[in-house]
Amino acid sequence: MEDALALTPAIEAFDAVAARFDARFGAWRSVAAQRRAVRRALARAFPRGAHVLEIGGGTGEDARWLAARGRVVQLTDGSPSMVRIAREKLRSQRGPTPQVVAAEALEQWAAERESAGEARFDGVFSNFAALNCVDDLEGCARGLARLLRPGAPALLVLFGTMCPGEVVVQLARGDARAALRRRARGAVSARLGGRAFDVRYHRGGDLAAAMGPWFRLRRRIGVGVLVPPSAAEPWISRHPALVRTLEQIDRVLERPLAPLGDHVMYWFERTGSESQGSESHRQGVRALGLRPRGLTPANPNRSDPRQVRSGGWGVHELGILLPSERGRFHPSLPTSYPLGS
Repeated sequence: MEDALALTPAIEAFDAVAARFDARFGAWRSVAAQRRAVRRALARAFPRGAHVLEIGGGTGEDARWLAARGRVVQLTDGSPSMVRIAREKLRSQRGPTPQVVAAEALEQWAAERESAGEARFDGVFSNFAALNCVDDLEGCARGLARLLRPGAPALLVLFGTMCPGEVVVQLARGDARAALRRRARGAVSARLGGRAFDVRYHRGGDLAAAMGPWFRLRRRIGVGVLVPPSAAEPWISRHPALVRTLEQIDRVLERPLAPLGDHVMYWFERTGSESQGSESHRQGVRALGLRPRGLTPANPNRSDPRQVRSGGWGVHELGILLPSERGRFHPSLPTSYPLGS
C-alpha cells in the first residue's frame, strides 16, 4: 500500500513537519483538553480486546493510549514519516504494525485485506479532522463499510463549522474575516512546512449522506464547545485553571451544543446491509436536524449520497498563531491539526 497512492499535497505538508509535530502541539492545554474529551468517547465505544482501526493516526498518541488500555489498534496514516514515528511509539505494545494508508485509499486497502482473508475490524475512529483533508467522503465511506463488521462503531472527529470560540478569538485580534472563515464555501489553500494544500469544512449533513448507505448516525458530540480552539494558543495555556473550568462545563454541553464545538464527533454504527443503512441514515439525519445541501422538502427522496457533490461542502481558510524561529507569532498552521494524533 505504501506505493499504491502518490502523496497528496496535504500529506506531503504534514510529512514534512512530522519530526517536530509532537513538540509543537504537545504542551498546549487546549489540545490536551479536547483530546481527553475524544478519549472518553473512545473508551466507551471500544471495549477491551476490541480490534480498532485508526484513520489519520499521525504520530500515534491516541493509538498508544488505547493500546495501553487493552485495545488492539491498527493505526493508518498517509504520511510515511508520521507512521515511522508511530511505529517506534507502539513497538512496546506488540500490536499491529502501523501502516502507510491514506484515507483516500481505504477502499483499495479493504480489497487487499479481503483477498488476504483478513478479519474485519470491531470499530474505527479518526481524530482531529484528518477527514477534512479528504475530498471524496463517499469513497472513504465505501472503504469503511468493507473494513468493519456489522454493528461496529465509527467515531469520526471533524472540524466544527459554527465554532464560537474561533469567532471570539479572531474578533479579539481584529480579524473579522478569519472569525467567519468556517462558513466559507469552496476549497481554501493552507500552508504548512512551506507546502500548500487544500482543506475542506465538510458539513454534518454531507458526511451523513456519504456514510448513509452503510451506517446509521447515532449521535454527535461537541469537542471544544467552550474549550477554545488552538487558535487561542499559547495564551490559553497560561491559564490552566480556566481551561479546567471550561473543560468541566463542556462535559455538560457536549451533547446539547454539539454543533458549536471546535470539533464535532460523529458517532456512526455499521449496519448489516446497504438498504438498512440508508433508512437508518435518513432517520438519524432527521433526528439530528441535519440535511445535506441540495436536499429540500420539495425533493425529499434525494437521499443517494452520490447526488451530494463537493459544491455542498463548506471550507475555511486555515491559520493559527504559532511562534516562529524569530519568536514572533504568525498564521501558519491549521486551527487544529488535520492528520490525527
